[in-house]
Amino acid sequence: MLTGVLARRYAQALFELAMEMSVLDRIESELSFLNKLILEHKDLKY
Repeated sequence: MLTGVLARRYAQALFELAMEMSVLDRIESELSFLNKLILEHKDLKY
């Protein structure tokens, strides 16, 4: 439960900062790349 709360706070802060800096598209692209990387390499999951 605590992990979810922390993740939500971090995500919200990242989103707000990306909006302020007008880099939301770049952040979305980089997070998508990171997600793909984690999914493709099982040793990065945990």
